[in-house]
Amino acid sequence: DFLSECVASLRALFWDWPRPENLKCQIPFPQGRILFLLFAVDRNRPDRNAGAVTADDAVVTELFDQLRAQCRQPFELLVVRLSTRCEDGPVCRGLLRRRCPAAVGSGTVEGFLEVQELRCRGTCDGLRLSDAEDEMALRALIEGTCR
Repeated sequence: DFLSECVASLRALFWDWPRPENLKCQIPFPQGRILFLLFAVDRNRPDRNAGAVTADDAVVTELFDQLRAQCRQPFELLVVRLSTRCEDGPVCRGLLRRRCPAAVGSGTVEGFLEVQELRCRGTCDGLRLSDAEDEMALRALIEGTCR
């Protein structure tokens, strides 16, 4: 039930999926801006594409454009490239920023895209960072204080 409600709340954000009337609990439309987070962990290869714009960014831009066309309300897409075992970590660096205002009459909403690199001193097991300073840097990045 919990997973079904989570999926239903995600689908309620998009125009292509009508809100189901038969949900056990009615999901209210969220207020304010929606934050989508994507993480890419690059373990033990700290210098690979460090600070470079790559082909992955084109895919991220396509996703951003699709979200902008489908979202019911303003959103932010934050992509974090996390590199582990870097001697200079933790360091945040902005790689790509794009802001698109809402287009009147087109049905598109305001969207903000940001790709950030976080070079960490410790490791990541896929769920947790091993270094407390890395964890604080990630938290600051998500909260917007590092951007």
